[in-house]
Amino acid sequence: MKLAFIWHSEFRTQELLNWQDGLWAALQELGKDWEVRIFVPYGDAQVRVGAVDIEQYPRPSQVLEAAKDWGPDAVLAWGGLDRPLHAAVRQLGKPTALCFAGGITKHPNLDCFDLIFVETDYHIDRIKHPNIRKAFGVNTDIFRPTQWQQPHFMAIMPAAFARYKRYDLFAQAFGTEGLAIGQVQTQRDGSVWEGNECHEVCLKYGVAVIPRITPYYMMPFMYGLAQATVLTSLTYGGGDRAVLESLACGKPVVVCADNEKLKLIAPEWATVAAPEYLAIRVATEQAIAEARPKAAMHNWVAENYSHLNYAAQLKEGIEGIL
Repeated sequence: MKLAFIWHSEFRTQELLNWQDGLWAALQELGKDWEVRIFVPYGDAQVRVGAVDIEQYPRPSQVLEAAKDWGPDAVLAWGGLDRPLHAAVRQLGKPTALCFAGGITKHPNLDCFDLIFVETDYHIDRIKHPNIRKAFGVNTDIFRPTQWQQPHFMAIMPAAFARYKRYDLFAQAFGTEGLAIGQVQTQRDGSVWEGNECHEVCLKYGVAVIPRITPYYMMPFMYGLAQATVLTSLTYGGGDRAVLESLACGKPVVVCADNEKLKLIAPEWATVAAPEYLAIRVATEQAIAEARPKAAMHNWVAENYSHLNYAAQLKEGIEGIL
């Protein structure tokens, strides 16, 4: 069984080598039984990482050609529906599946896939497709409680610096007791996208900022710097993995009441706050005071959302379309 993984995103080769999230770990697990090869545009490299081969080509068209030449039995893509390569996956002439990562739910590219994987129940009824199922997890080998650390902050917000993350709420709620970590979004001309509503508002209120992508193996230590994880994003704004990664690291999580997606991921574990900075502060203090044992949080994630679960869900779904 040969699985081609098509990933239409812009990454430096070094970023691919540092990639260790739940999807990476799930593909590694699939690679024990299948041949798994990842095809990525906007670079030039061929490497093997663990049980998976990665091929990066300068142009998206070359990615498609290389995947077709390899002769896979099935094709799995990841991302939003509107990524250009997703419109062309049918050209490979094999069964196709998409790990839907968020964004618009109505798009002509829906017809390019035989199966849609979603991360939460939120999208089950919102994506109109005849074959849709849930598959999601985090790398529970890496994300676990750390030793020999004491929190220096009340709250951490691990998220890309984008407007829909609502950093103003986080900054006003925690000020110097907050840590914001994520990639500052830059445009092709080098200017910062939405900076005044993201990292700049954090700096204004005294929030500590790490404005770069952090290697996955370091993220448990980032979570270890804070007493709780707080995600102020809108429903559109992701954060699904952060909820589970935080719990896996033994940290309580606070999400906003108007984020219908994040509330569904771990309703019995996450604390819900009104999207108002004083309410977020109070809810975080409550979550810290009432936090359950770290081992209990990690074990719940390991039992329900480990990368092993993720791999099994992907395998079952893909085998169903062969």
